[in-house]
Order: sequence, then C-alpha cells, then structure tokens
Amino acid sequence: FGLGVNFGVNALMDSLLIGAEIEGTASLGGHASTQVTGKVGGLISDSAIIYAYSGLGTRTVTSWYVPIGIGAEFAVADNVGIKTEIQYNWDLTGGPNSVAAKAGLNFHF
Repeated sequence: FGLGVNFGVNALMDSLLIGAEIEGTASLGGHASTQVTGKVGGLISDSAIIYAYSGLGTRTVTSWYVPIGIGAEFAVADNVGIKTEIQYNWDLTGGPNSVAAKAGLNFHF
C-alpha cells in the first residue's frame, strides 16, 4: 500500500487522447519509486476515457523498471476525475517483476 502524487498533461484531439505524466510514490516499509510515462487512449463517453501507458521508472539510483499499464478515468465534476490503473513493472536490473493496482483522484486545471 502506498500514497503518491502525479503531474501530467493530456491533449484530446476529437476522441484521441495523448498525454504524459511524472509520478512519485511512497509505500509502506520505506519503499519509494518515481516514474515518467507517456499514454495514448480514447474517449468512450463525455465523462470517461480509457488509455494504455508505458515509460521508465526507478526505485533507487541503480534499480530501473519499465511500467506497462492500462487505465480508465471517469469525470465526477467539471475539473475532478477518479482514475483506476493496473500496471506491470518489468525490472531491468535483475530484480523481481511486480504488479501494482492504483486508484486516484485527479484535479484538472
């Protein structure tokens, strides 16, 4: 279990979504990670999007992984959305691969 924060930008062109995010997470047990991802997806209704993403992440200076995930975000107010994601982390440095399930609240500016 952990808490995190992300900052990103999305562009919606007709029903095509293109975006990028940077995320930092602190987990129980003193673990932390940071990742940068790009995403592409689509608008499935006026208040919902689905997307896939990938990028590069790190847990320490010498521990790198590739996050590969899918997600959905649902508008609950004009500038607020709830998102859910499932992410597979492919370790590049010989450590164990892992899976993360995420839920979040996004504020849009």
